[in-house]
Amino acid sequence: MNKIILTAFTAAILLLLTTSLVFYQKAGNLNIKLAGANQAIETINKEITRLGEEKDRIAEENNKLQADTVSYVGINTKLQGEKESLRGKLMDLERRIDLKEADLDRAKKRLREIEAEVSEQKQAVENQALNENKKLKKKISLLNSAVKKERALYHYNLAVAYTKAQFYDEAVEEYEKSLQFDIKNADAHYNLGLLCQNTKHDLDKAAVHYKKYLELKPDAEDAEEVKGLIEKLK
Repeated sequence: MNKIILTAFTAAILLLLTTSLVFYQKAGNLNIKLAGANQAIETINKEITRLGEEKDRIAEENNKLQADTVSYVGINTKLQGEKESLRGKLMDLERRIDLKEADLDRAKKRLREIEAEVSEQKQAVENQALNENKKLKKKISLLNSAVKKERALYHYNLAVAYTKAQFYDEAVEEYEKSLQFDIKNADAHYNLGLLCQNTKHDLDKAAVHYKKYLELKPDAEDAEEVKGLIEKLK
């Protein structure tokens, strides 16, 4: 009888130990899973934090881009206004030049007519025609000079407008065209010298124009200042 009780008790102990072992094993597995879940949650939280920081950075860049866009639109609007003003000035200058050239064409036509008449008229009439011929040639010379001055002024004003609008390459080109019609325009030489020095970085060419400016205006108020610029360019 005692042997049976002992056996039953041993079996109960073994069952209890087995149950405890299974429980602890499951508890261990749950702890592992819980640790894994906590790690996953921590990883997710870090990713959420990173995404939040990325979102803030993108929002900041977007705000800056919008500010830059507004600034660009403002500058572009200003340039458009300057272009419209420039276009109006160009149209007026072109109209004036067209009128001068029309006068010149009419004078040349009249000159050809008189020269044809000269060969057919008597000496007295011929002398009169020759006098008129001389007057017309003088008028044509004056008209040619006027047209050249108008063209020089046209390109000079255009260069000034381009400079104000910060179109420096176009400004240099227009100053050079202006000097083709009026090589003695001292201000054009000076302005071209500034552009060559400060925007084109062509120091030799800048010095040439500064020297030409002094040659044309030796008594200019800023003569000493220009001489100083030339010295710095050496």
